[in-house]
Amino acid sequence: MKKIVLLLTHTHLAAMTWSAQGARPLMHFAHDAQGNADLAEFVQRHQSAQFYVLTDLVEEDFQRDVVPHLSARDQAQLLRRKLDQLFRATPYRRAVVQTKGKRGQQDQLQLSAIINRELLDNIVETLLAARCALHGIYSVALLTQEMLRKLKLDAPHLLLMSSSCAGTLRQSYFTPAGLQFSRLGAFDAMQSITAQGLLIASEIRRARQYLSTMRLMGRDDQLQIVALFDTSMAEQLTLIAQELKEDAVQLQLDLESGLSRFIQKLKLPACCSTWQDVLLATLLHSKTPNQYAQPDMLRYARLYHFGLGMQWAAAAIFSLGLILSGIGLLQGDQIQQQLKLANTQIQHEQSRLRELNQKLKLANAGNPAQIQAAVELYQRDLAQWPSAEAAAKRFSQVFSDFPRLTLEQFQWQVGGMNLAVAEGQASPATETSLARSAQQLTIVGRVSDPAAYRQALSDVNRLAEQLRQWPNASVKIVKRPLDTRPEAAIDTQAQASTEKNRVDFALQVDLAPSLSAQGEAK
Repeated sequence: MKKIVLLLTHTHLAAMTWSAQGARPLMHFAHDAQGNADLAEFVQRHQSAQFYVLTDLVEEDFQRDVVPHLSARDQAQLLRRKLDQLFRATPYRRAVVQTKGKRGQQDQLQLSAIINRELLDNIVETLLAARCALHGIYSVALLTQEMLRKLKLDAPHLLLMSSSCAGTLRQSYFTPAGLQFSRLGAFDAMQSITAQGLLIASEIRRARQYLSTMRLMGRDDQLQIVALFDTSMAEQLTLIAQELKEDAVQLQLDLESGLSRFIQKLKLPACCSTWQDVLLATLLHSKTPNQYAQPDMLRYARLYHFGLGMQWAAAAIFSLGLILSGIGLLQGDQIQQQLKLANTQIQHEQSRLRELNQKLKLANAGNPAQIQAAVELYQRDLAQWPSAEAAAKRFSQVFSDFPRLTLEQFQWQVGGMNLAVAEGQASPATETSLARSAQQLTIVGRVSDPAAYRQALSDVNRLAEQLRQWPNASVKIVKRPLDTRPEAAIDTQAQASTEKNRVDFALQVDLAPSLSAQGEAK
């Protein structure tokens, strides 16, 4: 959204915006009925812009006061009473604590206000009538104070001179505490350079005398002067320095700290070349807080910020939705693969069940021996068939004692093992029967703290020992949290898979058939 600064002076109102070449003027408005009409038309054309009002007026009053150091709530009430006493007739007023005193001491206050409210009221009413976003009302003097605060200058007495438009000269007096007073003078811009230089030198002497009279500085103190003049007025500096040579004890004109050095120290854009460039760059790029606008004047700006926040929130929610959707799709793919594997196992068991049913149909019901063989086949292959649910429950009872281990994968497989009967060589039929009822568990998981590898290794070893206590169980640790075996470094494919899926340990448990199953098989 476009940002427009309305620079208000005692002669006219200038609308400016920022560009790659610095401050770019858009339009000028006179302080009359035609100028007000032109301003209303201009605001309607730029209704969606963000507006900032910057004032450089003679009618800006600065006061200093001291008050006891109070709590935040009492201090705010005291500041409101001070403003009501000094500047009751204008809403464009400001009170801040310039120097905070410690407990039992006093605070130094800076009180300021724009006394002539007529010009400002007309601008604010025009902007609010068009529902434009007014972000704040600012003063050139207070904006200069923000600049010097960033520079952290330690000059005890500093007089800064600047000119926002032709024929004006603003003098602002600063101490390490901040701005003490500021005044705007006017002169004839059509005079010669010599006349203008002599006039500026005279204004400097008057400012020095005023500071001594108000006891803001001692008569023997030296006043350092910095002139932030544009190129058109820079020619006067040499003339001013010659004119003030006799007052070198009290006045020191710093010719080296000009506008270019000021821009460099503030780290402003390189395109800044005039004082107006400095004012706009500081106002628009440094996020200076509002100075004079009342809260009701900023209502449309608050609505703008609220809408902008809603847009960012909507974008964040949309991005979060995309992320969650991607995670959901990834998990859906993993579940789909697991379902396919489960369906394959179910189909395998169904084919074996069909095979058993076919054998039962072929059996001769009139032959008792064949009936007995069919019953034994049922008891051996179906009635005593191992249960995955029973194995999982049995393992969960053991695994619950290891809170630092996290189970990532639990695979149960039955059959497919080469078994030998303890009492001699088994027959081929016996081996096949026993192999079908044998179970194999594959346990894969992670540890909570991989850095504590000694504790993790101990937990995995204890888990393996408890599993070995199962009847007919043999346990093999396929992977440890800290695998130091020589062959572990050779299997690069397993290492890549482990790193990708974050697997810290893996166990393989082989459960041979019980003695009763072996006896029945015999």
